[in-house]
Amino acid sequence: MEAPGGAPAQVHRPHARRQGRRRRGPRGTGPLRRRFRGRDARLNRRAPARTTPCPVYGLEFQVTRGAPDAAPTRADVVCFIGFVARRRHRGQPVPLPPELKRWLSGHGWRADAALVADDDDLLHTPVPVESFEEFARLFAWETRLAAAPAADHATWLGAAVRSFFAQGGARCLVVRAGDPWLYVAPRGDLTPAEAAAAETLRQTRLRALVPNFGGAALPRADDPPLNEGGPRRRPSWQGLGVLHGLAEAAAVCLPDLPELVADAELAPEGFAEPPPPPEVFVECAEPTTPPEVERRWPTPAPACTEHGFDTWFEAARAIGLFLEANRGRLLADALLALPLPAPGTVRPGRLLSLLVPGTSGGRLSVEVENGGAASRTLQVVYPWLTTPNAPLLPGGLEPPDGVFAGVLARSVLARGAHFSLGRQPLRAVTGFTPELEPEEVAWSGPPLSEDALIDRVSLLGPSPAGPRVLSDVNTSLVEDFRPGGVERLTLAILRAARRLGEELVFDPNGPVLWRRVTRALETLLTGFFELGAFRGETTADAFRVQCDALTTTPNDLDAGRVVARVTFAPAQPVGWITVVLTLHEGGRVAAAAGA
Repeated sequence: MEAPGGAPAQVHRPHARRQGRRRRGPRGTGPLRRRFRGRDARLNRRAPARTTPCPVYGLEFQVTRGAPDAAPTRADVVCFIGFVARRRHRGQPVPLPPELKRWLSGHGWRADAALVADDDDLLHTPVPVESFEEFARLFAWETRLAAAPAADHATWLGAAVRSFFAQGGARCLVVRAGDPWLYVAPRGDLTPAEAAAAETLRQTRLRALVPNFGGAALPRADDPPLNEGGPRRRPSWQGLGVLHGLAEAAAVCLPDLPELVADAELAPEGFAEPPPPPEVFVECAEPTTPPEVERRWPTPAPACTEHGFDTWFEAARAIGLFLEANRGRLLADALLALPLPAPGTVRPGRLLSLLVPGTSGGRLSVEVENGGAASRTLQVVYPWLTTPNAPLLPGGLEPPDGVFAGVLARSVLARGAHFSLGRQPLRAVTGFTPELEPEEVAWSGPPLSEDALIDRVSLLGPSPAGPRVLSDVNTSLVEDFRPGGVERLTLAILRAARRLGEELVFDPNGPVLWRRVTRALETLLTGFFELGAFRGETTADAFRVQCDALTTTPNDLDAGRVVARVTFAPAQPVGWITVVLTLHEGGRVAAAAGA
């Protein structure tokens, strides 16, 4: 019997004087059951089915946990996509929890909760987790299945999820794209046949994360097409395509991407032969052989030459194209770790030269539609970090995307989506590689081609108060959209507006509906105004809403659309932001924004 109110599980024996015969015998629980049944009625909750009583001396209270529900209006949920193996116990995969089975069935990822196997591989399937312990129970994050333990490393995905929760994240979605492989630093002495095989394998792994990499078709939202009235089928999305079924994801991370594009290595720093022991006088004794010192040299970290950066930019462009093409359906941004430059690739303090015009890798000055990697949906994070996870990873360094995602989630939960992450503290971060030069972290205001690195990349680094987020920007070419807080505020408004659209979708299209839409949006934006998300002393100064015959044309009426124009001034030193909302049949809200 389940304890009302979530009481802790416990077993009680009957009290000899107070309970007497009411708790004795096979039918001694009547008064207790009636009391619980009355409480169930007050709570509008159905009482558990009555079962055949057993002659026991006590009652056992079991706490059951419901399946985690999706929250489409949340702005702190991050989706991690990468390579990790299912955890095994005695040769068999760890069984799936019942609440996860119900979640997979209830959200359409499996046909029936009763038919979900305990050994389900969870391949290209989102798994909601609210603690690192939940993640570690299902996935063997600490190993890459190496034959020798000394050559093994933790997975990039596992380290990112661990850092996400360590920084204060509360909920994330994990998508397993496949099993990890033994880490081998890139080699330059491969034969042509070996190089071709390695490139084919890399392309396969990249497409498991980014299906449209290399010019392939974008994943479709109706793949497979909906079969109305027929049996439910498992979606065939892979990698990024899984986002089509995740309305609650506000950001996406691909922690394995730097390794997949790496074509060089960066040797670990700070390791040298130990000095010989000092010479001292000792008593005469038989000479002995000193014990051999065990030395474990870490493997190099993955790094990129200009060719490797070109591959990374190609992957970033594919991610940006996918998110931009599905902007009305997917309200999420990508958090990507910038790869480490290989020795000799770029001079210290000149990393921006790989990102701006004049070099083969100058992609951040070209929009994704034109072959570059500039997009408001892409946020690039740098440099790499020394964390508690770092000794478990190749090169003893951790990519910064997992840490940045955790700081983002913590800040959104504590302060709101519209606040910048600048100056937010980094927990358990003790080092940065490479060290940033002064000219890279100095804010500047010249033309775009003369920006400092901090103007175009979200940087983490030291400060007098400790490790901090130094900048929170995306790669957009429009400076008004570049602050990360502005983009997150826009997405938060769109998420809330999408929920309003679902409530009004069945109303007849006309002036009455337009007034309802206007009032609903004004109420929504007033809530953001009271939280300090907008500039201005009054709501009239902060935002404007228009939904009438001027925004909804006769063609829109014939197509079953309602168009509302929302203009707001975010609490950032930027100009006005205009968002056009279109309500389609079925409750879907499409958006197109412009300065």
